[in-house]
Amino acid sequence: QRLTTAERGIIRRYAEDLALRHLSTVSLALLAARQGHLFAAVSTWLREIDRLGIQRPRKRLHPRRSKVGVRASRPNELWHIDASRVRLLDGTVRWLHGVIDNHSRKILAWTVGTSCRAAATETLLRQAIAHLPAGSPPITVITDGGSENTTVGHPDFDGLLHQVRAQVDVTFSNSMIESFWNQLKHRWLFLHHLDSEETLVRLSSLYVEDHNTLIPRAALRGRTPDEVYTDVEPDLPERIAADAILARRQRLLSNQALAGCGGCDGPVQTAPRREVLDSP
Repeated sequence: QRLTTAERGIIRRYAEDLALRHLSTVSLALLAARQGHLFAAVSTWLREIDRLGIQRPRKRLHPRRSKVGVRASRPNELWHIDASRVRLLDGTVRWLHGVIDNHSRKILAWTVGTSCRAAATETLLRQAIAHLPAGSPPITVITDGGSENTTVGHPDFDGLLHQVRAQVDVTFSNSMIESFWNQLKHRWLFLHHLDSEETLVRLSSLYVEDHNTLIPRAALRGRTPDEVYTDVEPDLPERIAADAILARRQRLLSNQALAGCGGCDGPVQTAPRREVLDSP
């Protein structure tokens, strides 16, 4: 049954009421029913709010945080280190540890373990450092405040690593590595049955390899993390832009040619009305 004009007015009044702006649409529908003003399904409320073009009075006043975090100007200037928990099908927990380079987004090292402890972080850092060229300048390592990250200050790393705690020593967060964990889990790991640690390691290895060498990144203007880290294909963004311009021109010419000849993809060429009337 269609709503009456009066019932639509009730929906508008509730949805635009400043005193009710913190209520969800589900809560608005329930409140209207409790008050005896309107009995309609939540789907009806949502449809009518959309159809009537109603804007909930929720203008944000508090300033938003900047979405652009800290950015390095070269590889191995700034690293992010973090751990993320994954629960297997049998209920056991495994920890993913990783180091990501800020400038290139390349995963430099990663491990899977049964705990989130300092020993795992130390192993991870030693793996990442092993790939550094000789004479590398000191690297700033951004971590959270967890006790597992205290090994960044290990004597073996003196003069090479400098720890900075996100949102403690500096205002920015550790979101770059956290974003990678989110992508790894929701775009890949959770699409499979994580029935064992071996499966988790195998799937993580495949994704890290694709992340580093295969997947182009918008933040890198179409380059892969490996290409940026090793300074390969530096002119790729400009080449893609030039090829896109050429492709648009060719597409326009192709469409114009089809339209001009009445091809299968072009507009139908109809005869003038007089010719149709005069035809035998």
